[in-house]
Amino acid sequence: KNKKLPKYIVYTLPESALNSIVNEIKCFNLPIKLLVPIKNTKNRIFPENIIVSNDTNFLPNHINIVTSDNNLRKCENNLIKIADETLFIVDEVHTAMNDSKRTSVALNISSLAYDFIVFTGTPVIDSKTYKLIAWLKMIVPYEVNNKNYLVAANNMITRSVNTKIKVNRIKIEAKFKSEEIIKYNNLIPKSLGGNNINTTNSQMKLASDICYNVCNREIIRQVMLFLKHKKGVMLVAKDKNHQNILKKLLIKNKLKSEDIFTLETGKSILLTDDSVSNGNHDYKVVIVPIKRPEGYTLTRLKVLITSIYPSNQATRTQIEGRINRIGQKANVLEYRIIHAGILTNIMNNHDDAKSLEIALIKMSKYN
Repeated sequence: KNKKLPKYIVYTLPESALNSIVNEIKCFNLPIKLLVPIKNTKNRIFPENIIVSNDTNFLPNHINIVTSDNNLRKCENNLIKIADETLFIVDEVHTAMNDSKRTSVALNISSLAYDFIVFTGTPVIDSKTYKLIAWLKMIVPYEVNNKNYLVAANNMITRSVNTKIKVNRIKIEAKFKSEEIIKYNNLIPKSLGGNNINTTNSQMKLASDICYNVCNREIIRQVMLFLKHKKGVMLVAKDKNHQNILKKLLIKNKLKSEDIFTLETGKSILLTDDSVSNGNHDYKVVIVPIKRPEGYTLTRLKVLITSIYPSNQATRTQIEGRINRIGQKANVLEYRIIHAGILTNIMNNHDDAKSLEIALIKMSKYN
């Protein structure tokens, strides 16, 4: 409206976020071009009513979108040519902090651009906070190093979003059946309440499998309870196999398959009150893997149910942000964390464990 934008706008983001972001941009009636610089796009499904091209030519007065996963690096040369006339936007910038081509291109274009903006819900993704230094150098008028980067970090947040929604977070311990507890106790060491005097790593893995089966029952019970009270559920799974298990259990409990959305590789979803009003299907349950913590919006749902999975705090924060974000109209969100047996130990003692396997190995050495 004020005609103060530069000639080009380039928005780069993970492919998992593509559909969600395109739908949000469409709400403002802005023209979009998606750059997909690959030879064969016949089997690809792209959002409707946008320009899709396999070239690397950016259109003026459009939102030019290029995914950061693989395609951003292919556009680097053309981006350099137009950088001084470009507003460059990097979504989920925490994916561009490791030593990778994606990071180097994103940093290079940001440094050359007319202006740049980066988004993330988790600017600190692990204990190696120095990864922020390269980005911080571009926003402060002094040299940034390992000794002063936290001072520079004070300047990195232009706008922080607080939804001010109350979160009712409850941890629920699932109950073993009698035959399960016998098998479980024979696998785990005495230090953890079991009978095994020479526990192996494979036995700890079997014990964790029993715990997940126990948790699955409580997870499904919780889902059906909330559905009974007309509250949609975001259900977090360990991996793709676990997603399928949970879906089968839900169908077994009389939930219709068409009311369940399973987020898989290459898929995205925008499930909001507005999208449902516009005719999108009103899914009752959306099952997502813990390793897909970004790129989709589920503000139509009011409940998140999860268990103890390999993850770090940044991942869990991103997962929770799928429902606790702008557009969420609930005053209170319900979070349920289901645990049992050694998963309870991991929850209490290895809260930031990235690897369940590592945690299990440590526990097996408690003998």
